[in-house]
Amino acid sequence: MKFIHNISKSLDKSTSKDTNINKKNNITNLLDFIYPPRCIACHELLLPFKEQFICPDCTEVLTPIPAPFCVCGRPKRECGTCGPHNFTQNTGAFFYSGICQDIIYKFKYAKKPFMAKGMAILMSQTIDKSVFENIDCIIPVPIHKNRMRKRGFNQAHLLAKHLSYLVFVPVAKNALIRTKDTKPLANFTPAHRQNTLANAFTADKKQLYDKRILLIDDIYTTGSTLNACAKVLYENGATAVSCATFSIVNNEKTK
Repeated sequence: MKFIHNISKSLDKSTSKDTNINKKNNITNLLDFIYPPRCIACHELLLPFKEQFICPDCTEVLTPIPAPFCVCGRPKRECGTCGPHNFTQNTGAFFYSGICQDIIYKFKYAKKPFMAKGMAILMSQTIDKSVFENIDCIIPVPIHKNRMRKRGFNQAHLLAKHLSYLVFVPVAKNALIRTKDTKPLANFTPAHRQNTLANAFTADKKQLYDKRILLIDDIYTTGSTLNACAKVLYENGATAVSCATFSIVNNEKTK
């Protein structure tokens, strides 16, 4: 009888959860009907109920990064400045320019976390499927709790969460934590970035031991953050660390 009671409780919880999800979807659909969504780039009306944020025309303007790739993820023919990396390979979906730059800015700084799902879909469609194979877990690049309070969300975590559903690989929650609150690195030199990120991360060895990991972030600039993360992951038992980012800044912007 106790076994049957436990099954009944589980079914009740599952039904309650499904009901809440349906309610949330119904509210979202109603809002889409009253306030039709618009393309984040050109502001054209989008089809409701599709969870889109960018229209097909603007999607066509996004510039995928052509293979073959350097380890940093840029085309080999355009990259001659790469130093040593702690990860095996980074793969980016698009160059950080034009509409892609606008997408990243609005996602992070205009506080539009709903964009994460559409961005993850674009990543899964653009990045070669082999990137998501032969990995045990996905880990987002963490942000410090102070920045989390200010922004309200970690953009890398949202991308990782939605990618996880799309590629059927679990997210290792809190396996990597940012313990050092660093200043924004945008205007730092690569050497300054490396020094600033020293001892900025800690990791949970129990979750990482003997694991093949895919690190996720929204943008790749010099690779300093991904290098610092990968170093800590390897130190805590990871057997392989690769990376995937929504965008990559071209070399001219990192000089």
